[in-house]
Amino acid sequence: MISNCRRCRLSEGRNRIVHGQGPSGSRVAIIGEAPGAQEDAAGKPFVGRAGKLLDQSLEMHSVRRDRVFVSNIVRCRPPGNRKPKRDEIAACRPFLIKELSSIEPRIVMTLGGVAFTALTGSSRPLREVAGKRFDVELNGIHLTVVPNYHPAAAMRSRAIRRSFEKIIAENLSGKKGR
Repeated sequence: MISNCRRCRLSEGRNRIVHGQGPSGSRVAIIGEAPGAQEDAAGKPFVGRAGKLLDQSLEMHSVRRDRVFVSNIVRCRPPGNRKPKRDEIAACRPFLIKELSSIEPRIVMTLGGVAFTALTGSSRPLREVAGKRFDVELNGIHLTVVPNYHPAAAMRSRAIRRSFEKIIAENLSGKKGR
């Protein structure tokens, strides 16, 4: 059971398991890499500074956050906000598959290279694939994956922020989650 999961070492330092949030049946799923400190404290995905930028960018393009499913590749915060390791991603994979199976989104926007690689198996650099569409089968679920930059990266670079917002506009604008 996920409420007391001990499948990997990330469980040792967590405060809370951060489950995905959003309506079942949402047409859009946004999948990040891992919870940060604020998400670990709140038990909710994307509530820190990166989450606020994500919310602003969605709103700017008429996408309501409460109509979009938001989750992460791993459910527990990696120490020091490092990227999740392969075995940690593998340990959480069944939970992500279950979420995506129950939602059946039309578009899955990944935020960051780790999330893109975890869903597609591709190791291509994010700068080469950002904004492109990938048809992926994940345990019998057919998904259209659109890689995007992580909002934390968008906060550090104007060029990345422009790309981040353009990818949202081109792929999610007007979708409104449902």
